[in-house]
Amino acid sequence: MHSGVMKFPKASFTFSVNVIPLRDESLDMIVRGDYQGPLERLAGSPMQSFLNNFVEKFSNKIHFQTFENFTTLINEGIEQSKNYDGKIKISVDECEAFFENGKIVEITCGRIKDDDAMKELSSKKIYNAIIDYL
Repeated sequence: MHSGVMKFPKASFTFSVNVIPLRDESLDMIVRGDYQGPLERLAGSPMQSFLNNFVEKFSNKIHFQTFENFTTLINEGIEQSKNYDGKIKISVDECEAFFENGKIVEITCGRIKDDDAMKELSSKKIYNAIIDYL
């Protein structure tokens, strides 16, 4: 859920997001907007502006990608983190790999970490990954 307020006229916006997995492993998103405040019929323009801002921030932070092998997945994290001022998290199922300044910072798979987590992650056959720019 994403929400915001306006000072004048005093109003609030709330957007809820529902994600629906599709058969081809893609996702469909439904965004529902609610407005509370005066002049409801005039709220369309501010809500559209707020929604555009939300979509822009969301799309810049999260990317979905499929990798065929472990080496490609790790190289992608290293390359992306070289030119990014912050951490990058790549999630595959319960495993998460964190990258910063062109290096692997941490890998976890559930409760296991480091080398054991690296072995667990490398044992997967196809990597349907979520890439977060933190």
